Amino acid sequence: MSIKGKAAAVFIAASAVLPCVALAQHPRYRVEIIPRVPGVEVGHGHRAINDNGWVVGEFAAPTPADVYNYRSYLYRPGIGSIDLGAPPGLPCVLVTDVSNDGRVVGSASDAFISSGYNQHTWRWENGVFTVWPQMVAGRGTAPGRTNDSGRMVGSANDGSFIGQEAVEFLEDQTLSPIIPHVQGYNSAIDINNENQVLGNEINGVFVRDLDTGEHIILPSPPEPYVMFTAWAINDLGDVVGSARVAQHAEGSRAAVYINGQGWTLLPPRARRNIAVSINNQRQVVGNSRENAGAIGDHGWMWTQADGIVPLQDLIDDPAETYGVAGVSDINNHGMISAGVMHRGTGDGAAVVLVPIGTTPPCDSIDFNGDGLFPDNTDLEDFLSVFGGGPCTTGMCGDTDFNNDGLFPDNVDITAFFAVFGGGACP
Repeated sequence: MSIKGKAAAVFIAASAVLPCVALAQHPRYRVEIIPRVPGVEVGHGHRAINDNGWVVGEFAAPTPADVYNYRSYLYRPGIGSIDLGAPPGLPCVLVTDVSNDGRVVGSASDAFISSGYNQHTWRWENGVFTVWPQMVAGRGTAPGRTNDSGRMVGSANDGSFIGQEAVEFLEDQTLSPIIPHVQGYNSAIDINNENQVLGNEINGVFVRDLDTGEHIILPSPPEPYVMFTAWAINDLGDVVGSARVAQHAEGSRAAVYINGQGWTLLPPRARRNIAVSINNQRQVVGNSRENAGAIGDHGWMWTQADGIVPLQDLIDDPAETYGVAGVSDINNHGMISAGVMHRGTGDGAAVVLVPIGTTPPCDSIDFNGDGLFPDNTDLEDFLSVFGGGPCTTGMCGDTDFNNDGLFPDNVDITAFFAVFGGGACP
């Protein structure tokens, strides 16, 4: 369902908070550590995860000369993490998103300290950077996210003191204003696969359909939480973020806007709460922390049916090795990009929280990542890696096909053949 009526849905304002329901059984997760880029000893962050389990994030530049700069990495299960590199003359590289076909988007500048005015938006694909010019020279652009059609949105300073426009970064390397009828400060945050853009403007949070031009302002959350900051939109037109009683209020509530139903304000777990991602199964993940300067977000998961629960309580970690910190994203198979702290060493790590024993997704039978599935090449590569042989493409996936933490075993091969043969796919 979507805002413009592709599935005959409309946004309905709700004047009351939807009630929380009794807590039901949540999925259990195993912790999959994201390996660091070879030769880099500093910790890695996490920003986004796609439906193939690929994660993007940042790490501090490893050389003393670049002590205030950052680099970005791409992690692929079964392959490892790579440094994306940097566009010419822009060594400080930050990342925001990765699409299901492996396009990565982010920003870059000559130094982290100058990213506000010298920031450029880029896309990385198969090792090649494409960099968009600024709307006004010396005034930075800020990327939002991309969708599976390759459309990418964000914002650009228009040259005035605080003037900022929501823009789409077009394939011809130009910038197109998304809401030209609105003057002043506005920005685009996310775009879903229905080409609906989520953003902020002077009138509030908007959802704009790039195909039809339909422009909708979300209603305010239930009082007293009248201000809303949006963070993400799914393909159903649902939106998540945080709600406050006033623009500069210290406290906040994680908030979910379900398309066609209205608002849910989630129970606060600390003073500051925010929902950061929602997938197409309406699983929501977010973070809570007591104060702005406090270290250590506490990640959680929420669904309409099951309520809210700390992710720490859901990981399969009998030895209590890890403490789950902040989360950044959840994909459509329930995999979560997050951070953990090792309780013994105090070291932090970026991780993927993988649901245990879940049915493998249909697109996971594109085992070698060539975009063609199911085909005999996927089968040959799966059997080769399962038997300890080489991967012919360099992109082969994890042979723990059923995500039970045991691999390779016969259950994995049975699960693969069930999907490959059409037994688990439409």
